[in-house]
Parts: sequence; structure tokens; C-alpha cells
Amino acid sequence: MHTVAQLHALRERVDDEISTCTPDTDRGLDRVAQEMVLVTSELVTNALHHGRAPTVVQLLRDGTRFVVTVADGDPGAPRIAGARPPGEGGFGLRIVRRLSCDLGWYRVGAGKVVWAEVGP
Repeated sequence: MHTVAQLHALRERVDDEISTCTPDTDRGLDRVAQEMVLVTSELVTNALHHGRAPTVVQLLRDGTRFVVTVADGDPGAPRIAGARPPGEGGFGLRIVRRLSCDLGWYRVGAGKVVWAEVGP
């Protein structure tokens, strides 16, 4: 992924992937799919704006829990924004932290991987 314009297609793919691997009778996973789409979108947007290309996204599943990893070529630690006025942006990691069961990051080579786990 190289541009913000590709986010729409990514959001649809994440939703499709989660929807196709869950039974139609499990409505709790509809919420998981919606939250994972938002979490993925926020992490990828951060990578595109603050990281270095390429940005690589991976969706993993363990039962009803999903983990998204977003790798980019910048080794700098992700930062959760401090207090700022509404409309100034910078709340992506706060959103991810609220929606996910767990959130973390690690350095790999010359870059980093940020990950988040979402589940019922």
C-alpha cells in the first residue's frame, strides 16, 4: 500500500475477509468486523503519514480474535497524541487503543510493525 486513496479498497477487503470466515449466525462478529476496519484504517493512515514506504498490512485470525499488523520503513516509535483541540487530528492511536483488546509495536530491520488485536 502506498497511498491514502488505496484505503477504501483495504477497508472493503478487511470487512470481506472477516465476514467470509465467520458464520452468518454470529452477529457479535459483525461488530468485530466494523471495529477491525476502523482499527486497520487508523493504523495504515498513520503508517502512510508518519512512516516510510512500503506499508505492508497483514490480517491474522485465531478463532474469533483478529490481529492486524501494519509494517512500514520508519523505525521511530508510534506516539499517542497528547491533548489538542478537536479537528487537529492525531487521535488515531487513541481510537485504536479504545477499540482493541491489545496494541503494541516492535522494530524489525530498518522499520517497525504496529499491531492491534480485536475480538468479541
